[in-house]
Amino acid sequence: REPSILNYFRKNYVAIFKHLIKGTQLLQKHNIIHRDVKSLNLMIKYKKDNNKASLTYIDFGLSEEMKTNFSA
Repeated sequence: REPSILNYFRKNYVAIFKHLIKGTQLLQKHNIIHRDVKSLNLMIKYKKDNNKASLTYIDFGLSEEMKTNFSA
């Protein structure tokens, strides 16, 4: 039997991708460019009791502040 978190991700990959997009939009809203987005720089918090997960961007070592706001 596979671990619960793998099962969660297989069933909810669209919602997870949307969560990543929202995180990127939030960074853009605050004029931050992460510059190193990859799976190793995402922290996943999974709660078995309610079968929910949240994603958080981590490692902002290469990030920069945008000089110009490109938001619409």
